[in-house]
Amino acid sequence: MVKPAAGHRPLAYSSPEAVQTTGTVAEHLIKLLADEVEERDTGGFVLRRLRTGRPPVRPDQRALHALMAEAARRTLGSGGRFEVHYLTTNQPVEIELAGVMDARLDDCRSALSGLSAGRYPADPHNPDNCPRCPHYFICPVLPN
Repeated sequence: MVKPAAGHRPLAYSSPEAVQTTGTVAEHLIKLLADEVEERDTGGFVLRRLRTGRPPVRPDQRALHALMAEAARRTLGSGGRFEVHYLTTNQPVEIELAGVMDARLDDCRSALSGLSAGRYPADPHNPDNCPRCPHYFICPVLPN
């Protein structure tokens, strides 16, 4: 169980229900669940996602994190930060999206617009992820 850092007051701490944040991307309402949100005594908040395993070697700037940060900003206001807490190592890792936030949100907008229009091409950006995809065995486009 993760304990709040000194100077932090938990808003949702070890609750069986995660904190829901919402945002609008490409005119679609996106609801995302954060594992924890802590209000800082000095103002602002910390949005936290809990993960098993170990922290990645390279910065983790996936689209999901950009969506979570944007939804938290719209739900809770500005002045917050986003981190992933790895339970295996008990290590919090702050997620920095400053240089890629707009690009990640643009990717999400593009995907949502395509889905709305009935377009969902099997065109993986990284074929190494294909074996982990739930549609791997029925996908019409298998990597070589």
